[in-house]
Amino acid sequence: MRGASTPLDTRVRLAGTLLGGAAGTAAGGTIGGLFSMGKLTSCGSFPATIHCGQSLVPIFIGMAGGAGIGVFATGRALGSNGDFALSVLGGGLGTVVVALMTGDNAPGEPLVTEGGTHIVLSLLIPAAGALLLNELSHRFSGGGLSARSPRRDEGLPVAPTVGASRDGGFAGLVGRF
Repeated sequence: MRGASTPLDTRVRLAGTLLGGAAGTAAGGTIGGLFSMGKLTSCGSFPATIHCGQSLVPIFIGMAGGAGIGVFATGRALGSNGDFALSVLGGGLGTVVVALMTGDNAPGEPLVTEGGTHIVLSLLIPAAGALLLNELSHRFSGGGLSARSPRRDEGLPVAPTVGASRDGGFAGLVGRF
């Protein structure tokens, strides 16, 4: 049984943060959808018009913000020191990918529709973008754990090595991988 002072395994933290980001993406997209309901219902059968395409913008904004907030909040709860602004930026970049997945198709008719794949990807891609930038900012901030976790992440211990022999010299890296 883990004590309160034992930090979580990195894989557990990443998986939990990704799921938190997916939940945030769903919540943000739902909130954004509330702002675009009037425009979506006026599209009728969703013809590919500019008006209908614009009605998805609040949904995409909500997804981007929700992914960033979900990843940041879950990451903090699980011991990450990621940056909030970079988490939201990553969620936005992931949401752009989701928006491009709809292509020229009408809203509600994405390019990838096999077995609900688009729905799952629509939740995971913004969360993955937010997670990527959150983790990069976590690593570049020293990789330490937040105040909730007492231990610092040791990172990847690597040291440069130089040597010489009768046949010549060599250089390389040694460490624990």
